[in-house]
Amino acid sequence: MKIAAARTADRSQRDSSRRDIPTLAEVAQISAQADSVIANLQITQAYHQISSALVDMLGPTANWCTYATWASKQAGQTIRHEDLARTFERLFGRAPEAARTLAELAACLPRRASKPAILRAQVCEALRPQAIFDRTSVAIAAGNRKVFDEIGGEFVRFIETFRNDQVFDAVKIQRFVEPLWPGDPPEAQGYLRRAFRSLHRAMFEQQPRIKVQLILLASLEIGFHEQTRLQPEIAAAFDLPDFDPRQLRRRLLSALFPRLSKLWPLASLYLRWSLPERRFWNPLIELVRRTARQAVTERFVTLALPGGRLLRLGRDIEGTFPENVRLVIVPELRQLLNRIDPTLDSLSESGAEDWVDFDQRMHYITDFFRSYAEDQGLFEPPFDGEQTEAIQRGEVPSGRL
Repeated sequence: MKIAAARTADRSQRDSSRRDIPTLAEVAQISAQADSVIANLQITQAYHQISSALVDMLGPTANWCTYATWASKQAGQTIRHEDLARTFERLFGRAPEAARTLAELAACLPRRASKPAILRAQVCEALRPQAIFDRTSVAIAAGNRKVFDEIGGEFVRFIETFRNDQVFDAVKIQRFVEPLWPGDPPEAQGYLRRAFRSLHRAMFEQQPRIKVQLILLASLEIGFHEQTRLQPEIAAAFDLPDFDPRQLRRRLLSALFPRLSKLWPLASLYLRWSLPERRFWNPLIELVRRTARQAVTERFVTLALPGGRLLRLGRDIEGTFPENVRLVIVPELRQLLNRIDPTLDSLSESGAEDWVDFDQRMHYITDFFRSYAEDQGLFEPPFDGEQTEAIQRGEVPSGRL
């Protein structure tokens, strides 16, 4: 009996520890973390902790922080440049225009420098795909911090204010939302005001269907605010740098003939004469930009969920809406859905072909939140125990992140 009691106490202690949330000071500290990689890992872990605390208060329905956990974890891959260069090289190698470009280039080079496999590797080296994505990484990191600093802090304040309440208190929730600026985003925080009112109502709602729909309403209200605020960073993530044909020729010559630097000026003139900018270099640069955008889309516009599930954000969401959100009975939720979901009550056409387009992005997010509202797998921790401890120490953990 004593052993069983001790095990119960240990389990309770672990559960309590798992549901600890960062303080407002810690939210500010994480947002100010100089290392973008560590900041993202700590933001992802903090979202999970906040999500778990909200489940204690609201019940087992996915809240905005539940979704934010996995979105932030996916953003971390882009911030860390994981697989972007390899994705670029794979897509570049498959492009029919690349084969024609390489063949045209090979015709101007000595035989030993024109072998297809070697030439493709040298061209990719000259294109510097890793550097292409620096701007994407910076933009995603900035957006990750921006949202957490504003919204993460408000969730911490909400939990600290209401976690022990037993009855609805209209005066208390009014005092809570007063610091939030009324009006529409991006300048104001009216949607956040509405969202925390919706969450507060959900705390004391007895009908399961209404409770779930109020939590979904809050998630969509926050999502609308968040995505409006993030529009500049998302646009910047897909705004790839310009390329100078002269620098590209020099880097290519450096990759092809690393020991003949003294001859590069003559070789550069030869390539410019043999391969005119309008016919060769400009189309090559356009191919590079298009391929880089495809690589960003493939890596960034993909969401990995627990259990090995992978959502391609450009494709329609599969499945159906859970029973509690299939028939919308909360008027405010129906009103918001009428505004942001062009295929109301259907998952058709939910895929966002252009993630920079706010309306397409918001349509996908709406159907994602609604169809996964009661998915219990989303509550799994984003990192294992050892990784979590390393992240809390301000370290980048080993293993797959």
